[in-house]
Amino acid sequence: MKLFITSKERFGGCMKKLITIITIVSILALTLSGCVIERVIIKPSETFYLPYDKSDYAKTPSPCPGACFATMGTSCEFQLPPDDSTVVGFSHGYDPGTEPCPCWEYANCIYRGYVRFDLSVLQGKGIGLAHLKWHSTTRKSYGDTASNAGTCVAKVFIALEPWKYDTFITGEDLTTDWPEGFADVSSIVRDWMSGARPNYGFFFVGPDENLNYKNNDECLTIMENLRLEVLVPGRDWPH
Repeated sequence: MKLFITSKERFGGCMKKLITIITIVSILALTLSGCVIERVIIKPSETFYLPYDKSDYAKTPSPCPGACFATMGTSCEFQLPPDDSTVVGFSHGYDPGTEPCPCWEYANCIYRGYVRFDLSVLQGKGIGLAHLKWHSTTRKSYGDTASNAGTCVAKVFIALEPWKYDTFITGEDLTTDWPEGFADVSSIVRDWMSGARPNYGFFFVGPDENLNYKNNDECLTIMENLRLEVLVPGRDWPH
């Protein structure tokens, strides 16, 4: 979609409207006012997921003699689709053993997803609206109840330090209420472009990161087609 302005002086007014108004109706209003708007879609420069795991097992089948052995393993590797994706949530595995000599065992995994964008394509452009978007596939299982509805992404954070690929990093909670598959990151992208804060990207946290559960619950969301969609002044307005 492109909307045309008639003079260079109208640029500031158009950008002010663009930054403060985000509804479809208001975009139509920009059309009528003659502003030129372009949507820039930016794919991630890097995505990954960071798993954490914890496991334990009964060393002896109390009150019986003998010994127990771990059999479940602790690998939290996850096979992701190739399309700019990551995974968020948790997966628990638990075997209570068999009475009267239970060799219980559990192996739990949690996942945080990370995404970063190269914003060089935005150099020299005014930043209107910037939206972080994705498509998601979810699987949930709590006790005997299974569902593919909703999302396991509970929080979106702005990363406040360079990524570490073996430990969690600090972040600033972006929002506590946002639609599934969408987050408004306009002010963050403006800060990154102005140099007000370094661009370390975003990370996503699931609903529960407790690794001590003894159950087989699971809540995993695969986030695919991660992207930034940014509205900027169009190239076709007169200079």
